[in-house]
Amino acid sequence: MHLLYICITNTLCLVSVLAFGQTENKNSVQFSYGLSHSRLIDDGYSRNLLFRGTNSKFFLGYARESDDYRFRFSIESSLGTVKSKSENLPSKFYTAQPSLEYSRKAGPGNLYVGPGLKSTNYLIINQPIFDNASLVSLHGLYINVTRDIRNLRLSYALPVAVYDNRVLWNGGASELAFEDLETPLRVFTTNGSFHYFDLSNIQLRADYIKSIGQKADFIAGYQFRYFKHFYSNEITAGLKIHF
Repeated sequence: MHLLYICITNTLCLVSVLAFGQTENKNSVQFSYGLSHSRLIDDGYSRNLLFRGTNSKFFLGYARESDDYRFRFSIESSLGTVKSKSENLPSKFYTAQPSLEYSRKAGPGNLYVGPGLKSTNYLIINQPIFDNASLVSLHGLYINVTRDIRNLRLSYALPVAVYDNRVLWNGGASELAFEDLETPLRVFTTNGSFHYFDLSNIQLRADYIKSIGQKADFIAGYQFRYFKHFYSNEITAGLKIHF
C-alpha cells in the first residue's frame, strides 16, 4: 500500500511538471544607480538650441520570474542640469519612465517576447532666464524582445503604437501656463499624435548579471535611447534581491 502511494505521488508530480513546466516563481526587487548623458534639441526659443549634460540616474523595479515567463514593473528617472552648446544656458532637466512588462519564453533558447507599456517623459526648464519649459512624452505599447546569453541579457523594445505629446511653456505665449501642471492629465494629452511602428524610437539595453549569493545578483547595465531630437547613453550598477 505504501509503495502504491509513492508511485501515485511521483506520477502526479511528473504529470504536473510536464503539463505546466517549471512551477517555481522567483520574486525580486532591483535598485540601481548610475549616470545618464543626454543630448537634445529644444525648439522653445527663437531658434533651436542643442542642450547636453550628464546627470544622476535611478532605477527601481519589482519582478516575478520563472523559466516560462517574466513580469516586471519598474520606474526609471534622472535629474540634474543641461547646458546649451552655443549660449551656455543652464537649465533643469528631468526624465521619468514607468514601465509594465510581461513576456513568455519563445521557442528554444533563452528568448522571451511579450508586450510592454511605457511612459517616457523628458522635462527641460529654464524659467528664471527665459520663462521657458518644454515637456516631451511618449506613451505607448511596445513588444519587448529579450535574449539571455550566459551572464549577458540583451533587450530591445519595438514600438507598436506610441502617443507622442509635446507641450511648450514660453512666457505666456503658449497655450498652457505653469498653473496647468496642477492638471497633469491635460498636460500629458494636450498636443500629440499617434505613431505606429516608428523605428526611429529606439530603446536598447544590455545587462551583465552576476550572482553574489543565493539571494542576490549584481547587475551592471548600459542603455541607449533615441527619439527625434533626443538621445541618451546611460550606465547603471545595482543589486537584485530575490525573495
